[in-house]
Amino acid sequence: MPRRPRPAAADAGTRSGLLVLALALGVTTLSLLQSLVVPVLGAIEAQLGISPGAAGWVLTANLLAAAVFTPDLGRLGDLRGERPVILGILVAVALGTLLAIVTTSLPVLLLGRILQGASYGLFPLSMSVLRRELPAARLSVAMAVVSSMLAVGGVVGLVGTGLLAGDGADYRRPFWIGLGV
Repeated sequence: MPRRPRPAAADAGTRSGLLVLALALGVTTLSLLQSLVVPVLGAIEAQLGISPGAAGWVLTANLLAAAVFTPDLGRLGDLRGERPVILGILVAVALGTLLAIVTTSLPVLLLGRILQGASYGLFPLSMSVLRRELPAARLSVAMAVVSSMLAVGGVVGLVGTGLLAGDGADYRRPFWIGLGV
């Protein structure tokens, strides 16, 4: 029996659902990467042989990079389109996460964290994509789902770090979560 084409509304619903899922996972990345270093700052200090102040820069470098990158990435998304900028951010974040996984050097770890700071640009770009692509009837729920993933990423980062790096384990292990997401 020949397949009947699905109605256009079903295609649009599936497409918008997949779009929301993809953007929500991307946004999860930024809060996950921010939160996963908090429980291992002491381990970073001990394993790299650095002062507590220097270890604090692992958190601070990410936030400073976010403050610098986010408005520029938003503007770049306006000029070049959100999709290539989002993909570029994900590549930069993956590279930064790989650096964090393989390094035993504070300067290289800071470079990785700076690259991860680009992830903060995912949120405003995701909101822009949702506003453009979704009908008004679905927009508020989709924005709520994507926004709530900021909290989910933070919880996953903290819990995952506790499971992977508890009891003095290698501080780099939790970064695998960030790479996976």
